Amino acid sequence: MRRRGLLIMSLGFIVIMSSPASAGATNIRTGLLVLGLTIVIVGFIFYRKDKKAYEQTEATQKAKEANKVAPSTRDNDDQNQEKVIKK
Repeated sequence: MRRRGLLIMSLGFIVIMSSPASAGATNIRTGLLVLGLTIVIVGFIFYRKDKKAYEQTEATQKAKEANKVAPSTRDNDDQNQEKVIKK
């Protein structure tokens, strides 16, 4: 799974942490705060988008594996039925 969304979100949190003017100060630079929140939201959107794409590819891979296993089990069932009929 791609992690670009997590990287973008971490950068946004760093910008939010740097928004106060100094340590212990109560005045906050609103421009940096809004920029940090925007970056975090964009990162979250990328993260969700990548996660959904990863889950879809994982589901298709599992379906392909299930289709590969299914014919072999059918062959074994057919062979077992033939043995029962022959007895």
